[in-house]
Amino acid sequence: MSRLPQVNLAVLIVASLTFAQDKVAQQAPGLDDQSFATLRDRIQISDPDLLWEQLPWLTTYHAGLEKAAAEAKPLLLWVMNGHPLGCT
Repeated sequence: MSRLPQVNLAVLIVASLTFAQDKVAQQAPGLDDQSFATLRDRIQISDPDLLWEQLPWLTTYHAGLEKAAAEAKPLLLWVMNGHPLGCT
């Protein structure tokens, strides 16, 4: 039996992967001072993102009930099953 069809298929696969890799490399944007500054500003944590840290969080349900009753306010109870970031 001839191995020529298998060799042709392997050459075709390698050639197409090489071509696809070259296309991706050509489309990838370069990183210069301006694009770095844009990306840095996009992921930089700003003051509005940190406002939740200023809330007077309570760690027990009982303390929350007492404070909510004293101030006649509703109580937010956050209950989850698992890690808050989905890392289980």
